[in-house]
Amino acid sequence: MENEEDFPDARPRIWRAIDAIQIENAVYKEKVKMLEDIFQRHLDFHDGLVGSLKEINNKLESNGIVLVEMKEKLESNKKEIDSLWAFPLKIVGFIVALGGAGTVAYKIARWFISAGDIRIVR
Repeated sequence: MENEEDFPDARPRIWRAIDAIQIENAVYKEKVKMLEDIFQRHLDFHDGLVGSLKEINNKLESNGIVLVEMKEKLESNKKEIDSLWAFPLKIVGFIVALGGAGTVAYKIARWFISAGDIRIVR
């Protein structure tokens, strides 16, 4: 209203004030429309982000299930490998035991043979 003199208008002051209010109203409507558009874009972005997070969560859950299954398989394979190692170790132990027993038997037999050569005089 301070620039009334710059634009000569023959209309009454009330109509000029109404025009100014209408212009302000149009500006505010445009600002509100811009805010609504911005908010709508925010909601769309939020919905897309929530959808992406749900998809990621589902993938993580399925990967977790796969990892649990893989862990169980690894543990069963480890037990199987340990049991496979147990058999050769038992065989080696048996061979060592036979070798030790054979050595002891050989030493005892040798001692008897050598003891038979010694004559005890009475």
